Amino acid sequence: MRHSKYYIFLAALICACISCGGRKSVQVGPAQSEAIVTDPAARIQHYSDLIATKGEKPEYFLERCRAYIAMGDYDAALQDAEKALILDPQSIEALSCKGTILIRLQRYSDAIAVCSQVIERDAGDAQAYGDRGIAYYTLNKIKPSLEDLERSIALKTDDAQHYLTAAMILHRQEHWESALSYYAQAITLDPECADAYRYRAKIHEVLNNYREEMEDYRLLIKVLPDDPQPYNERALMYLRKREYSLALKDLNAAIGLDPTYALTYRNRGDLYCYQRQYDLAQQDYSIAVTLQPQLVSPYINRAEIYYLTQDKQRALEDCRNALQNAAGTPESSLYMDAQAMMFLCQGDYQKAVALLLQAVKKFPKQAALYNKLGEAYFRLGKKNAAIDQWKQALSLHRSYPFAAHARALLGFK
Repeated sequence: MRHSKYYIFLAALICACISCGGRKSVQVGPAQSEAIVTDPAARIQHYSDLIATKGEKPEYFLERCRAYIAMGDYDAALQDAEKALILDPQSIEALSCKGTILIRLQRYSDAIAVCSQVIERDAGDAQAYGDRGIAYYTLNKIKPSLEDLERSIALKTDDAQHYLTAAMILHRQEHWESALSYYAQAITLDPECADAYRYRAKIHEVLNNYREEMEDYRLLIKVLPDDPQPYNERALMYLRKREYSLALKDLNAAIGLDPTYALTYRNRGDLYCYQRQYDLAQQDYSIAVTLQPQLVSPYINRAEIYYLTQDKQRALEDCRNALQNAAGTPESSLYMDAQAMMFLCQGDYQKAVALLLQAVKKFPKQAALYNKLGEAYFRLGKKNAAIDQWKQALSLHRSYPFAAHARALLGFK
């Protein structure tokens, strides 16, 4: 079995982790520099020298191919893999390296064909099954992908990406416990597998495992200390728990790491909105749409503030911007949210109710839609119906902002 490791989400690999054959490799003598063993560039030079002085041998091209993979030079790696195959057409190692390279080059159909050739020659090759499973997954062929990945796992693959991809499929299918198990195995094989922490945290969110979710975000930030996104994600967790000071700390940290990341300002605007600090919320939403004018949600959220503060003209302008940006997705939750906001601003509450009843049926976990449906019912004088919708919004998002009349009816200060 081979032990090649490749990670779709990581740009570079160390040479020691690349052994596309797990079988016998060209050995470097004790007199050679240790750099040749550990440094991909030194290995490339070493095997180039061997090719120049001792002739074209398939094992030289194969070893240089592995070094090129570690360097991220996949075009050069492919040339060497194909050269090794010309010199030794029976080399499964070279063929498997070619499959890995084709995935890196996003030539997934070609990768499937090559991995299938490896499997035909060696039905016990865990790496080939796993690689082919990843290629199927990328092409959205979920059934054969999971079959191949689970075959790879049954054959004791040591590639964390195989476990991660299988976990992602089971995650999508809401097989929570199996997905959690595979995420854990991916992390065991690769403690720096950021996506395993990220997606596992999402399952803990669904299962209300707050401590486990918080721990996964802590580990994710440890793996990616200079990436603003983990701070953003943990801030959203804190917002759900109404831990506003902790959320603000994370959002400020994210902005410090990348002051141009628009969604961070959108999220901080939400935080200020939940605290009814509307001036600060407006400022952050304005920064978000300045940095990324094609966004939809900051316009909707700012429109809500203008609506709550009786500035209907600017609320309508934001609704129009939101609808324009979401024009290509009329059945999306954001488009329907923006359209409902437009109806509320125009005072057309019957149309708002009709639209929102469709929206909450299609998107039953969107607190913003229930909130607006409650507002529309309230404006139509249907207070009991309004309260029911607001309670549903609160069950989904305890921090969601409500107008003064909604707070009074629900017993909030």
